[in-house]
Formats: sequence, structure tokens, C-alpha cells
Amino acid sequence: MAIILQTQLTLNPGNQIAHLADMTGLVAFTQYAISAQYLQNNTRFVFQGNLDITLTLPPVGVPANNTQVPAQIETIQAPAPIPAPASYPYAVKDRLLASNLNHDFENKPAATPPHNANGGAHLGRLWLDTSASPPVMRICAVANASASYVASEWYSLGQVGPGTVAGQGVYLPLTGGGTITGNLTVTGNLTVTGTVTGVVSSSSATLGALTVTGATTLAAATGVTPATADSSTAVATTAFVKNQGYATTAYVGGQVANYLPLSGGSISGSLTVAGNVIGNNSVQSSGVYFQNNGGNFYTPQPFLSGSNIIANGAVFAGGGGGVYFQNNSGYFYSPNFMRTPGFQCDGNTNIAGSETVSGNFSCSNQVSSNTVVANGITSNGAITAQSGGANLQMANNYLLPFADDWGQIGAPGRSFVAMEAYNYYNASDPRGKKDMTPAPPGALAKVLSTSVINYRRKSEPDDAPLRTGFDATVVKTHLGGTTVKTGDDDDQSLSLNMMEMVAWLWQAVQELSAALEGRT
Repeated sequence: MAIILQTQLTLNPGNQIAHLADMTGLVAFTQYAISAQYLQNNTRFVFQGNLDITLTLPPVGVPANNTQVPAQIETIQAPAPIPAPASYPYAVKDRLLASNLNHDFENKPAATPPHNANGGAHLGRLWLDTSASPPVMRICAVANASASYVASEWYSLGQVGPGTVAGQGVYLPLTGGGTITGNLTVTGNLTVTGTVTGVVSSSSATLGALTVTGATTLAAATGVTPATADSSTAVATTAFVKNQGYATTAYVGGQVANYLPLSGGSISGSLTVAGNVIGNNSVQSSGVYFQNNGGNFYTPQPFLSGSNIIANGAVFAGGGGGVYFQNNSGYFYSPNFMRTPGFQCDGNTNIAGSETVSGNFSCSNQVSSNTVVANGITSNGAITAQSGGANLQMANNYLLPFADDWGQIGAPGRSFVAMEAYNYYNASDPRGKKDMTPAPPGALAKVLSTSVINYRRKSEPDDAPLRTGFDATVVKTHLGGTTVKTGDDDDQSLSLNMMEMVAWLWQAVQELSAALEGRT
């Protein structure tokens, strides 16, 4: 090799692409040898006409990118010329000799591969391997095979012998029949048009589908047991049938005496049923029976229970659409009327709605209800109407409020048309009053400023007699105070305190009397 160029070479770690600083004298598409620090021995490259080259071997130990090192590029020595053909006399194997024709072209039947002092068989050489039975035809698949048999060096073409086809192995003749001593695997359908008789002697037979159109006798056929839940048309083995849980005739025959026939019979002992007892007619016991009547439990006899009777729904009397009662949040409830010659309650009777009594209603304790409607109420004691913790009581010829100075009759916007009585008393005990002082003068002027009007109520007809009274807004303007009350209803209706009106008038008369006395 001759050095043709010394230059700088730029390398990168693990990268076979390198960069030349100079390419003077390099011939395009020519292979060169290159040596430098970090390059492996016998590293080469093919010059493509530019400064970037591809190394045949990766550099080793390059410390960093763009590492520059001095490099030397050399030509590659040309291979030695092919020697001239040997001259006569020729050496063995140097020329094709007639004595070696048979050895070179026959299939060489032997228990070991063909070989001699010059080596083993060459690529494409045939060898009939007689170590196998039947013999196997093999072909050499490498340039030089070993003297002994190495499976990777030979390709097997198949068995060769009576009843065999090269590459196909032993076959069963189409006529005359035969015996298969190994396993038979059929990936498609196996159809037998004649009669199948005999013993299946193979250790295993796997069939995609077996169709036999003639008579079939299998003396000792075995098969794969399908899964217990298999509902296909596969042949059932003994194990499959037993897994179904079928009872045999012998077993059932021995158990008949221990069971009640489906047609009925008698049971001498007790019967315990963990599930439902279903009868198409009735269930009877000593003459008493019950049955299904239109979806309802029915018995014509009285029903007696030694314990509780529990119903998740309602209990009906008089048919499914008749009277019924049920549990309603812990209360005895019936939407129907209850009629009874007598009713006794040891405790209180609470009525959330209304109760109508056509006759007399007698109670020795008390009656508590939101509404009581009756033709008449007779009470030996007090009658109390209660609302919101307070009450109004009727007792000893008095209608009594909850407490002194409590409650009122009527309300703003909901006034009575009239109130009639022989006497009307206004509570005025000084012991119930405080801060008592004489009223200041001026009542006469206020009374004179307050006009008296005639009017009809809006609820009255146009021809109703005129009423005489006051305009509460005028009274409020002149008298004020508690004489005029503003209601808490939506309309803020105004009402007059007539006792205060009398007091104002009383004082005005006193002032008028004093004025008249001053003139005399």
C-alpha cells in the first residue's frame, strides 16, 4: 500500500461519518484505507467526491464532538492474479477424471455424508442417508459440509423406498388399504361411504368432522369428553353423560317407594316446605280449607290466629273493592266510614280531619280535634277550642279567653256584621292600669273637627238603608293614638276603638260645660 495523502480528520463519538480537511489526489468511487487515532485497524472508505466520508468501522474512544486528529490515507493493494491452469499430469480433483465420474454424480447411499481426504460434500451434492428407515434423500446446503452428519448443513427432500414419494414421506395406497400405526389428524372433513368395522387402534384420532353413510361398528372407540354445558351435536362420552346428573333406571327404581307420586298420595308425617306451596284448587285440613279466589286468599270459615296477623298491604272486608284498613305511618287508617254501636277509647282520640256525628257524642275526658261538626254539642264540662298553644273555652255560662287581656273576636278585614247583647262591659279596673294622668284639654276642638258621615258598605245593595258613622282616616288625623287601629292584613284595614271615642266625647262635653259656665 502507498501513502497518497496526509490530512486532518474530524471525528464525532460513535459516528461513522467523518470529515476530511483535504481530498487532493483522491479518485472518485475508489476504496482507500485510512489510519488515525481512535480508528480501528483495517478501517476503509469509498471516496464519493466530497470531504464527508463514511468509515467501514466506527471510531472508538472519541472524547468529544468535532475532535480533529491527523490521518493517513493509503491505496489498497490489488489482489494476486489467478494462477495459470496446472500442467499435465493433473492432480486428483484438479480435473474431471473418468475414474471419478461415478463417485461425483451418484447419490452416494451411505450412513454418513459423502467425504474423502479432500473434505466433505460441496453445495448441491445429493446423499441418500441409509441410517434412517426408510432412507432419506438429502442435499448439501453449504459450500463445504462436515465429514459427519450436521443437520443444519443438509436439507431433507423426504423418504425414499417402497410406498414412499420423495418429499412426501410414507403414504397409504388409494387401493388395497393399509394400517396407520401413528396418529391421524384430519383438518377437514373425513367421509366414509362404506362400512366402518373394527377397533380403533390408534392412540389418538382428531377429526374436523366424521361422516359415515353406511353401517358403522366401532368396537373400542374413544373420544374427547365435551364440557358439561356443551349443547352441540358432538358425540357424548360416558363421562359427559354422568356429568349431566341424569338418574339411572336402577337408581330411580330403588327410590320410588320413598317418594310421593305426582298423582298424589298421603304423607304420614309432617311436611316442611322451604319455598312456596302452590295448589291448583284448595288446601284443606279437617274440613277447613282456603283457596285462591280471583287472586285473593279465601276461606268460608272464620279465621283464628294464635299469634299476630301481619299484612304488608291493606286488609279488605267485603271484597277487593270494599271496605279496608291499613297501617299509615303507625296509625290505623281507613278511607271508609266506620259504623259501630259503641266506641270506647281509654286514652285521647286525635282527629286530623273532620268528624261528623249525627247523634249524640259523649266523652268523659276530652275531645281534641281541628274541626267538630255536630247537630248539637252537649257537655257536662267545659268546651275548649285550642290553636297554637292558646285556647278559647266555654264554661259556667262564660266564653273565656286563654288569659286576661288576650285574644279578640273578629280581625281587621274579617269583622262580624253585628254583635248583639243586652249588656256590653269594657274591662276598666284601675288595678289593671298604670301611668294614669288627666287627659290634656282640647278634646272639644278635636271632636268638632271630626265629621260624622252617612254611608253604605260595599257589600250591601244600593237601596240598603244608610248607616251613620265615621271616616276612620279623618278620626286618625284628629284623634290619633290608639283610637284608630291599623290592621296587619294585606289591605291594612282601619278600625275604631269606640270606648276611646266615648272618652273623647265625654271630655268634650266636660270642656263644653265649663265654657258655658264661664259665660254665665
